[in-house]
Amino acid sequence: MDKLVSVKEAAKRLSCSEDTIWKWLKTGSLRRLKVGRLTRINEQDLDAVVRVGLPIGGKAGASAGVSGPTRG
Repeated sequence: MDKLVSVKEAAKRLSCSEDTIWKWLKTGSLRRLKVGRLTRINEQDLDAVVRVGLPIGGKAGASAGVSGPTRG
């Protein structure tokens, strides 16, 4: 089973704000899973953002588009 992380943990891993994660979730750029009232994000989706970036208006893991958050 894939590991699920909270919005807070996702923001920490991607070095961005929770508001940014929520924006990506609301626009569909990042997929979410609802567990009751909780929102969770698949760890593999976060890895895809790190690997190939997050295109504007696209889906996590897409090969074209603008790069997402960077580490540094």
